Amino acid sequence: MAKRSDRDGRAVGRRGASRRAGAGSPAALVLVLAVGVSACGTSSPSTQPHPPASVASARRLGADRVVRRVEPLQAARFALLRTPPEGLPARIRRILRAPSAGMSWALARRIRVELPGAYWLVPANGRMCIVDRGSLGNPAVETTCVRTDRALAEGVATVTLARPHAGAPRPARLIVGVAPDGAREAAVRTRGTVARVPVVDGVFVLRDETLAPPDSLSLR
Repeated sequence: MAKRSDRDGRAVGRRGASRRAGAGSPAALVLVLAVGVSACGTSSPSTQPHPPASVASARRLGADRVVRRVEPLQAARFALLRTPPEGLPARIRRILRAPSAGMSWALARRIRVELPGAYWLVPANGRMCIVDRGSLGNPAVETTCVRTDRALAEGVATVTLARPHAGAPRPARLIVGVAPDGAREAAVRTRGTVARVPVVDGVFVLRDETLAPPDSLSLR
């Protein structure tokens, strides 16, 4: 898990391997409420043991071979990747400068969520990635990637944490993820509690006040 803090001390966490591309100086994060899509699920004590931190450690994303098409397994299991590609906007490409993890920017699909900011699902070389900008008001571009086999089991999700600050006196956690076909619910386990989040049209969104990245994420 990569955890970074901006100059105002508000932490940012990401599941899987993550990379950040700035647009000038680091931006202050502000609280954003999830509205509409995928109601925020309820939290309750976990009734089953789970391994501590099945979240992957962050590692450097190398300049892998850029994929020319969506890998067959990814297309077969993720409905969003069977829709026409929109591609990453030119302004996002300029900030990223070069593809990482073999991502094909031209094959990016917009993740439709009723949230400030923008999110894209981007196929990569043996991985699936989410690129986001504007999550919690942050102008930096974030990239989160996981292996395809892991995405099939857990989905692929980006996690943002924000500490209380002026204008937002309570902590916030925002998780935006994409699940494979057939998934109905995502279970987000954190420090002995589990939040159950509905999957709607292949997408799940959780907003709560837990100032910690999830220990694990599972689908059913």
